[in-house]
Amino acid sequence: MSVWCPLVPPEDLLGMGLYKRNLSDVSGAYYDWCASMRSKTLGSVTMGGLLDRIRMLMISVGIACGQNRELAESVQSIVASNLRKGAARLVSNLPAETPEEQTVKKTLAMFFARMKFTRDIDPKEEIGRAIPKSVSTKPESDSIATSAFGDILPRGMSRDLDIDDKVQVTKQAMYHGTEIVRVLYTRLLSPDPYGNNNS
Repeated sequence: MSVWCPLVPPEDLLGMGLYKRNLSDVSGAYYDWCASMRSKTLGSVTMGGLLDRIRMLMISVGIACGQNRELAESVQSIVASNLRKGAARLVSNLPAETPEEQTVKKTLAMFFARMKFTRDIDPKEEIGRAIPKSVSTKPESDSIATSAFGDILPRGMSRDLDIDDKVQVTKQAMYHGTEIVRVLYTRLLSPDPYGNNNS
């Protein structure tokens, strides 16, 4: 019988033939999680709430692997890695025309790159830690760029972000970040859990 688990892409299943029973249990835990999550509302859930739901999946995976900690960590790592890749693709699609948009994009790229999806975190706090120290225009942008931070930056110039700037970046990053996590979460409930067929 072939080895199969919806959370593990085919290329990652190689070498897991010894864990057929465990992977079957992981699949069962995943389907149980999906059934449980589909009964929950989605419209007004915060980023933290969505991340908690994903963390519950990670916990279920660990429980399904029983005493096989190595397999549990391996499957959790595969899930987290694919979620980070999906997030990176979504972040790359965000606009970056203004200095503020560029900063928000860099912030979210760092935020998701650090995301493990197994820890209980405060998204706003972690986004604050991911904000770059300065804002600048792209070298390929126009000679000047009007910033939503309230100033005009010559091409390629930069300046440090002040408290008001960081508040604004955090607000926009939380908005876009929530939408990205919403997409990741919705995909996990679908037959294509990582959105590899419609990136």
